[in-house]
Amino acid sequence: MPPAPDASFDDAPGWDSSADSGVDAPSFDAEVDAPMLDAAFDAGPPCICEERACSVGHCEGSSCVYEPLPRGTACGESAVCAEGTCFERFGCGDGFRETDGDAREGCDDGNEVDGDGCDSCVPTAFELDAVSPVSVASDPWGASLFVWVEHHDTGWIVWARRHRRVDGFEDGFVLAEGSAFDPAPSLVALRTGWVVAHHVSDEDLGDVALTVLDHDTVVTRRMQRLPGRQRQTTLFAVDRGFGAVWNDEEEARVITREFDESAQPRGEPVVVGGGASPAADAGLIVWTHEGSVLARRVPDAAVELGPGFSPSVTRDAEGWVVAWSTRVRDPRGDVELVEWADGEASEPMMVAASEEAELRPVLSALGETTLLLFERGTPITGTVRDVGAAAWNAAPELDALAAVLAAPDLQSTPAVTRASDAIWVTWMDDELGARAFRLPVDGLGEMR
Repeated sequence: MPPAPDASFDDAPGWDSSADSGVDAPSFDAEVDAPMLDAAFDAGPPCICEERACSVGHCEGSSCVYEPLPRGTACGESAVCAEGTCFERFGCGDGFRETDGDAREGCDDGNEVDGDGCDSCVPTAFELDAVSPVSVASDPWGASLFVWVEHHDTGWIVWARRHRRVDGFEDGFVLAEGSAFDPAPSLVALRTGWVVAHHVSDEDLGDVALTVLDHDTVVTRRMQRLPGRQRQTTLFAVDRGFGAVWNDEEEARVITREFDESAQPRGEPVVVGGGASPAADAGLIVWTHEGSVLARRVPDAAVELGPGFSPSVTRDAEGWVVAWSTRVRDPRGDVELVEWADGEASEPMMVAASEEAELRPVLSALGETTLLLFERGTPITGTVRDVGAAAWNAAPELDALAAVLAAPDLQSTPAVTRASDAIWVTWMDDELGARAFRLPVDGLGEMR
């Protein structure tokens, strides 16, 4: 295994905890977070999990941790569970999305309000009131967190906004503020809530700040301090925690590390390999090095997938799918894709190779559905014009999404992530700002 880089990890002294975040954020000193760090060693009162209709609890130390029961679990004579909530079924507007037969719904947010992304149980594109590209992650309880950056004359603000599938959006709040380079936030869902990573500039020229949030508040903030300039951080889910992968620009290498759900490291950082532009999902890391795309599951060896740049990866029902841009056949750019299983990759297949430019693909998969989006440019100059879409086993609402992504105004910078029964899609519209669409996924089964 490659050697681990030198690192230190601590709370974040010097952060402004008094900023108006809309939540009760703790101050950022070791004393506040110490009880969380010592919890595993303090037996405390015995753990007792209460019975709940649509979730099951199990003890971890002295705490009871709940997880939602599978979608469709009966919780009453005519009621079923979804994302930990019991819904009385009566059709459109009951909050439970029907997925089968003539009663199928594209969405069901439990209200009759239009303009919130679900109008009469039909998913629609909607504006996010953000002026820059938005990232989103959804936890098993049907709650999502949207994150974006607002730049101003003296620096930047990282904004966040919670969304609950039935209740809709809450007010946005400030997650962090700073100056110098772009903080480039990324996030991943935990069993309950999320963790957000962003970059800060200090004497080391750039460290990684981690913020853990639940459905109501900021839980804790940590700072990972590493020598040199850390950039391009991506977070991914692992069992009872998360992983981070980032680019060490000074050493031109990609590094990964695992953390528990309180953002405490589980071990030392591991050098994945030389290169840059990392992405990861469920433990498979992809990146570029000297004009090629590579993939690796630590501690296994890296595998070269082919010439290209801007890789993306998603876990699917059989393993992983990796896509990237290439200029081997068309100097303006095409998109290639491989399937990865049991440590081996399939032969690359060209999935977007028209007379136009196809660049910067993003992937997400849920159940048997895989969605691929990419920026599409003009045939002559390759200048980005809109967002193209390709999908496997997609719901019929894909046609409505594709039409919006190809709207006359400039569409760009798509992002995708899986939710409980859908795939969130976000992108930038040159006239309307950040937009979102919740693409339903069928075929997950009534019980899952």
